[in-house]
Formats: sequence, structure tokens, C-alpha cells
Amino acid sequence: MNNIHFHYDQITILEGQEKYNNWLQRCFEHLDIEHDSITYVFTTDKNLLKLNKEKLNHDYFTDILTFDLRDDKSEPLFADIIISIDRVIEHSKEYGISFEEELKRVMIHGILHLIGFNDHSDEDSKKMREMESKLILL
Repeated sequence: MNNIHFHYDQITILEGQEKYNNWLQRCFEHLDIEHDSITYVFTTDKNLLKLNKEKLNHDYFTDILTFDLRDDKSEPLFADIIISIDRVIEHSKEYGISFEEELKRVMIHGILHLIGFNDHSDEDSKKMREMESKLILL
């Protein structure tokens, strides 16, 4: 059963959806984590900013918001991950990398948050980036 879902809010459907799904499955296997249901919602800067203000009281653009929907952290992953495609496009140009690489980085970033990684300090950010880079290659 496929428990990874893709939804699109005011953007076109990503090409290669199955490719991203298969890659995520490899990431879950590599990380040895169970997942119940992960829903990725791809949207615009405007929509993600509105959600960021409403849900987190943050008035700034971001590339991703991750909502852990589990009652107990010991349960398999169950989450909504909202991604701004506008930010992914902008960051891929800014960093001189492909759209696909940046999208994978953002997609796995949300999963890493769900399993305990954080990016509040320089050291934590470095660990998270190293894991993202490793997983992108799977």
C-alpha cells in the first residue's frame, strides 16, 4: 500500500511523481522508519505564508511547513508536509542546483524534522544538511 500522497494547491502537477514516491520509499528504508501516511501539499509562496501566519504566527516566507499528526511519537509517521514550489524554484536558482535536487532536499527535510533532527543551531543544521545530502543520492 502506498502511504505517500501528493496534493497540489494552485500549481501544476509535478512531473515524475512516481520517481519521487520511489525515492521517498528508499529514504524510509534507509532510515529504518515506519510511516503511516505522509501527505505532501505543493503550493505557492502566498498560500504558505498565509498558513505560516495562521498556524505558527510567523510572518515570513519559508519553503516548508511540517505538521506532525501523531498522538504519540512512537507511532509510525503520520504528517502533512506543505512545500512552496515558488521557494524551491527560487532556491534552486540561488544555489545553482537543479529543481529536482532542491525539491528532494526540502521533501526529506520535513521527514528529518519528524524523526528528531532540528536546525536550531549551526551544529544541528550541519548534521541535518549532511543527512539531506546523503539521502538525496538514494
